Amino acid sequence: MKSVAFLAALATLGLGLQNSLPSTVDNHFKNLQAAKGLKVEFSVMRLSGGAEKISLTYGKPNMFKIESPSMLKLSDGKTLFTLDKKKNTYTEGAAVLAPAMDADTWAWSGFFDEKATKDLSGWQAKGKKQIRGTSLEEFAFKIAGGDTGSLYIDPTNGIAKGYSRNGKGGDLIIIANSVAAMKVAPDAKEFTFVPGTAKKEEPKPVAADVLYADISTITTQRCNGCHNSGNSKGGVATDSFAGLSRIVKPGDSASSNFYKVISGPNPRMPKGGGKMTPEEIEMIKNWIDSGAKQ
Repeated sequence: MKSVAFLAALATLGLGLQNSLPSTVDNHFKNLQAAKGLKVEFSVMRLSGGAEKISLTYGKPNMFKIESPSMLKLSDGKTLFTLDKKKNTYTEGAAVLAPAMDADTWAWSGFFDEKATKDLSGWQAKGKKQIRGTSLEEFAFKIAGGDTGSLYIDPTNGIAKGYSRNGKGGDLIIIANSVAAMKVAPDAKEFTFVPGTAKKEEPKPVAADVLYADISTITTQRCNGCHNSGNSKGGVATDSFAGLSRIVKPGDSASSNFYKVISGPNPRMPKGGGKMTPEEIEMIKNWIDSGAKQ
């Protein structure tokens, strides 16, 4: 009985045990893992305004091409190239999978990540849903931290044709016009970066010696009053390295929820205590970009 209670507790905590997935959802991720390549054309619609068309091509190991009218992110498995089409500049960096794991591309992240559902729980089959003339099967889920979402799976091929997410980071809907799981790996040439007239932009150096101890003084003063182990508002606890690690992506501050909510012209956090100083924000950014080390 204790083991059953323990498993139930893990599911409640949002650790997303694989055997708790509905079979249709489990098959979706298995189909992605089994594919040699993947091509998706989809639209991202944010309720805060605007829609964006994006295409992705995935190959193994760790090769991807994600392109929108304003941006191209391409990895040949060794180097990540990021092209800003508006500025006509690009950067090079170590190949990381973060662009293939973010909110826009999450529905198909299982192609690379067999643990794509680890922070999800509370799966519920919601029945059939008509989207753009196609009958899809909806599966609702809860995300660690309080957000909710739904995955929309096409029963004809067993792969998601989109998903929706509602929460603190803003509401969005992702719907694909086409999804093709490939039995043959895409040509490696598809992942060759051609800069054309774009100018290479050297990335700004980051402080490699920033550690958790350095930023814990900031979180103690700015965050822990509301977000601590005894009172984790929004499911977030910033008073420990483990808690803070749940809301950052090491090496990628731009995709880290913690950095997103404290930066920008109108930061959502901290609440009631004034904005963080530019120096505090920069130190947290450098900590994340240098690997979010303890």
